[in-house]
Amino acid sequence: MKREYAEAYVRWYHEKTVNINFLFTMVELYLPFAVPSVAFAHVSKKFVSAVLLVAVILFQSIVAIILKRKFSRLTYYQQFLLTGLATLYTSFVFLLLSISYVEVSEFWPGYYVIFPAAWLLIVGVNLGWTWWRVKSGYYVGREEGKEPQKLAGSVLIFSVAGVIVARMTGPLLGQTAIRTIVVWGIFILSALFTVGCPNLLKAHLVRKYQIYGASVEAYEPDTEKKKPLLLRIFLVLLVGALIVIGIPLAIDIITHYLGV
Repeated sequence: MKREYAEAYVRWYHEKTVNINFLFTMVELYLPFAVPSVAFAHVSKKFVSAVLLVAVILFQSIVAIILKRKFSRLTYYQQFLLTGLATLYTSFVFLLLSISYVEVSEFWPGYYVIFPAAWLLIVGVNLGWTWWRVKSGYYVGREEGKEPQKLAGSVLIFSVAGVIVARMTGPLLGQTAIRTIVVWGIFILSALFTVGCPNLLKAHLVRKYQIYGASVEAYEPDTEKKKPLLLRIFLVLLVGALIVIGIPLAIDIITHYLGV
């Protein structure tokens, strides 16, 4: 591969990386999804996926705390390495979430093979396709288009909206259809987060071709005194529980009085 091709890809959206704050943000994002999964596991007495889910979320929390204490700045290489690993790990967590819902819903066992196999295929194709485009000089002189963050944000909004709509149309679709939509919605969310894994390729190219760039702050300093992490986690758990319990309850009450 020509160094020119490698550097062109590395510089493409090179400022769109994440910092250590992303790890904490993702933990808070997992919780509203994980709380009902663990609750359903307790009811159904099926704990395998739920235990794994809790373990990987706890592991990410510990790693985030350690990294925040150890690093004050990230080198050019570390920016891409962190972004690639963080998004890939986030994708894996949502994969586990989808599998946990499959387990507690007693869906077709084939999902235990289909979801991981599809996830590995998506990651492999993503990395392989990106590598081929870099090697062919695709990114040389290429202008940046839409910001990936805006696209991902829009997809996340539509994914959450889809879950809410599925719950609202429950009387028409049936519980099995709703659970299927939720399971596939979470898996699609998992697949979407794999768009960040090619940053691992950028990290490899930066080290191999000695491509230099500016370092950045490892995390955003607190502009004001924040609540302790455990309290923030508790609040997110509370909000998640209220969402999971409150929205369906409100919908059931409304549909009951409307005679739907």
